[in-house]
Amino acid sequence: MVLDQLKRRILGPRSRITSAELNRLRPVRNPQCEVLPTDDSGLVLVLPVPPDNRFWRRWFPARPDFRFELEPVGAFVWHCCDGRHSFRAISRKLAARYKMSRIEADASLSAFLTMLAKRKLVALIGKE
Repeated sequence: MVLDQLKRRILGPRSRITSAELNRLRPVRNPQCEVLPTDDSGLVLVLPVPPDNRFWRRWFPARPDFRFELEPVGAFVWHCCDGRHSFRAISRKLAARYKMSRIEADASLSAFLTMLAKRKLVALIGKE
């Protein structure tokens, strides 16, 4: 309890995004990301890792790139992340194509885009 209060005092309150704001967001792919197709109609996303000049990298080199594999549903969403489709539009397409309810599509898409954004594979921009 005390740690939570301290964390809120230091970091400030978390900003919550409303569903109306979420529906207007437009996901955009990272232009540095290379896309490789797989045999099962999925994708492999390859993102170069920035150079790390810490002293231990001389002995333990980092991987030259970050690879992330998407299944066919994830690949479908990835292709929709072009900056023209809003969250709501992608959710509707996802629900129609894979016969999901609106709530299932919204929850799945929200979790998936959050995960991609944390890995810097997409950015969520507001409608201008």
